Amino acid sequence: MKTKTFLLSILIATAVAAQPIVGPEVKSAPIDVLGDAALLPQGDGYLIAWSQRDRINIGHLDATLHETDTPFAVPLAPSTTVSFVTLATTGKSVLVVWKQQTPGSANSTWAATLATDTRSILTSPQFVNATPNAPAAGQRDGRYLLISGDESLVLTDKLQTESIEAISPAVSAAISPRGESGIVSVALKNTPCFCWFCSGLCSTTATYTFQTPTVTKNIAFTYGPAASVKTAPTHDPIVATDGDHFVGLAAMPLETDVFELVADRAGMLWTLTPLPLPGIVAVAGNGSDVLVVWSSASVLKGSLLHGDGTSSEPFDIGQYAYAPRVFVPNSNEFVVLYRYESEIAGRVIHVQAGRQRAVR
Repeated sequence: MKTKTFLLSILIATAVAAQPIVGPEVKSAPIDVLGDAALLPQGDGYLIAWSQRDRINIGHLDATLHETDTPFAVPLAPSTTVSFVTLATTGKSVLVVWKQQTPGSANSTWAATLATDTRSILTSPQFVNATPNAPAAGQRDGRYLLISGDESLVLTDKLQTESIEAISPAVSAAISPRGESGIVSVALKNTPCFCWFCSGLCSTTATYTFQTPTVTKNIAFTYGPAASVKTAPTHDPIVATDGDHFVGLAAMPLETDVFELVADRAGMLWTLTPLPLPGIVAVAGNGSDVLVVWSSASVLKGSLLHGDGTSSEPFDIGQYAYAPRVFVPNSNEFVVLYRYESEIAGRVIHVQAGRQRAVR
């Protein structure tokens, strides 16, 4: 596996690729009790969904991330708190999936479908399952694929369940444009202390298992009072789409690894310095380039990792921004969506012409 090492704050590379063009920041008007937000590329623009109090709003953006219509609202139960939203479409409907919690109930995944113009509800909000982890949604052959907790479901446009498969509980999941799924599960093994002057846990061994249809990759490391590494990871592992395959990110105590999950060739591995607190990071790829976004000293930063081993220098995205998510509309652009206290913001990141390559 090829390796390229760089620091998040200072890039170390003998061959530095051309810098991406960072588009202007586009911000929403202030939103009362803003929750999560998500994008879905559609035509020359995007669908956008965001949670606000006890509803989820769905609207349209143009290619420059500016609003083009009045949003449509999907009402939720009173006192609902939504912490995650995602979108998918079969071309015959639009799927909205979210993670919610109401007073006295556990975190759970819910879903609804809308007409393709997002002006009416086809299927009202339906409970999927209870899970603390964020779901992933996509489509294959005119059916929706939904990964939530320990289940992988195939659903119709009316949210009728065609199949359910039990899986290892996914702390992160992604569904590729081809309708293939990638998941990450975590297994923890605690080792207690056995001595007269100590008590509690001496160490914890964490094993991350990344699974795609063609690759299974395990990463194990140990931390704790009796281990050489004392601190726990600052973020759960992530799997994300990367063109027609997947990319993984493991934020371990001594380093952060980003790696391609491919079976037919030697995938790239980039080794980064440890993810700084408070552990904010997002990643996605277009099949040629991988965009990593993280927070450092209250500044949201990004860097493009290229398949030929070169990398862009870190660039600023937003100060005091948080909750970044990376979306891939095409092979030449990325969109970073993020939040301020009461505003949704985004930037289009353009890959320089000299760096463009076809999606593998």
